[in-house]
Parts: sequence; structure tokens; C-alpha cells
Amino acid sequence: MATDLSLAIGQRSMGNPDIAYPLWPPLTAGCPTTSTDEIAYPVEVDYDYDRVPPGLFQHATGTGLDRWAPLLPPLTAPGLAEGGTPLVEIADGAFVKDEARNPTWSHKDRLNRCTVSAALGSGADGIVVASSGNHGASAAAYATRAGLKCVVLTSAEPRRRSRLSCGPTARSC
Repeated sequence: MATDLSLAIGQRSMGNPDIAYPLWPPLTAGCPTTSTDEIAYPVEVDYDYDRVPPGLFQHATGTGLDRWAPLLPPLTAPGLAEGGTPLVEIADGAFVKDEARNPTWSHKDRLNRCTVSAALGSGADGIVVASSGNHGASAAAYATRAGLKCVVLTSAEPRRRSRLSCGPTARSC
């Protein structure tokens, strides 16, 4: 895992960048200082940019998401070989990213590795997500891999069936 490679040093209010917080625990409800009843200003992860390895973008080491670990929050969750998906040329000079090569066939895999890492780093027992498909399948896969519980909230009448279910408690309600 790439926890020791992250250059994340804290959290900063997007409502007032002069307001900073420690990296842990993640402030998922927004900035407690600048948020009001009407608006929740998010926080962003702050990094020690002076320590970013020169040439990171030209000579990144590792594969998938781990190769960008210096500029990601600590990746405490085990990966599933997400990222590293190819660009496919579909016309002269026009490319698309083939996200179907990710473990759950979705770009949400990158997000969910980071989300589950935050849950593990905070000592949470599990995660809860709302999804109509791909996000829920990806979240369930990453939570299961990390040994966490996962609850996926979805419509009682899904538009399509997911191609993936994970864990011993996966069920349709």
C-alpha cells in the first residue's frame, strides 16, 4: 500500500483557505468554521508540494493509482489493480479512456479506493453510499477487499441489474 508515499499534510477550508485542519479525521460534513446552515463549504486535502518528486509526471513509478500516491490522500486500503487504463485512439488524434479495464468496469474504482482508505484510516466499520449501479458495485468491491461492511442505498426499482455483487450480505431489498 502507498500510505507512506502520500505527501498529504492536512485539510484546508475551501470557504477560507487560511483555515487549516489536521489530515485525520476526514471532515466529511464540510468545514466546521466556515459552513453555515445554508451552505457547507468543503475542505480539500493539502499537500507538501515542495516535496513532490521532480519528474513525477515524466517518470512515475508503480502502477495504477499507486503511481500517483504522492498527490493522493494516504491509500490505506488495498487496491484491486485500479487505474492504469489505456487511452484508445478512436479517430486520428481522438482518444478515449478505456475505463472498462478497471476491476469493476468503472472509473468509480479510483474514487472508492480513496473512500475506503479514508474509512480505514478513521477506524470506521464500513461505508454507506447511494448509487443506481456502478458506484455501489465498486464501493462494495473495495469495502469487501478491505474487510469493511458496505451498505448501498438504491431505488426500490433499479433501472438495470448490476453485473457485480460482493460480500456475504449483498442482497436486494
